[in-house]
Amino acid sequence: MGTAPRQKKTGASPRGTTKSAVTGSGSKSWLWLLTGFLLGAGSVALWFIDNHHAQPASIACGPTGLPSANSTLASQSHEPAPHFDFYNLLPGQPAVTSSSTQSYENQHVTHTPPPPPENSPQAGTVNSASPHNPPSTPSSYALQCGSFATLAEADSRRAAIIMLGFSAEVHPAKIANNQARYRVMVGPFVDHQKAAFAIHQLSRHGLASILVKKG
Repeated sequence: MGTAPRQKKTGASPRGTTKSAVTGSGSKSWLWLLTGFLLGAGSVALWFIDNHHAQPASIACGPTGLPSANSTLASQSHEPAPHFDFYNLLPGQPAVTSSSTQSYENQHVTHTPPPPPENSPQAGTVNSASPHNPPSTPSSYALQCGSFATLAEADSRRAAIIMLGFSAEVHPAKIANNQARYRVMVGPFVDHQKAAFAIHQLSRHGLASILVKKG
């Protein structure tokens, strides 16, 4: 048997087909890249516009970079004036005035009655009762430390008492038959306790004394 001859294939070569496929895919890549760039640029533009409108107005600065005086004065002039709502905060509280304060003080002032005149019955009662009730004088005490017939003996005893730190005086007196006696008196003392202390001190030095109450 004989072998039939092979027929050659006709048509485009594989190399040409590959080149056209590569060219088509490259065009699509550039198209997608351009589309992404345009979308990104649009997003950035929208973001910049939104932030620009959201930012507050910038403060005008002078040559040194500090806020200028004109901008400061303008901002102060636009500030609202302070408003005090005292009566709105305290609607139930009455306003305190000088007249209400004066009336309150007048209500709480205690009026002291004036003293009675000298010719009133009360004054006459006091004046009439005063001569019958003289003020009482406090009692005092003294010590009699000897009675002598001569002044020289009395002066000697007086000197001895003064040496002990007590005050002493010589008092002359008349007794029966018109005889003169010289008594040595120590004191006076304002209370009985001090007089008792003086009696004790004199007795320690051999000087006897007698307690005499005055007043």
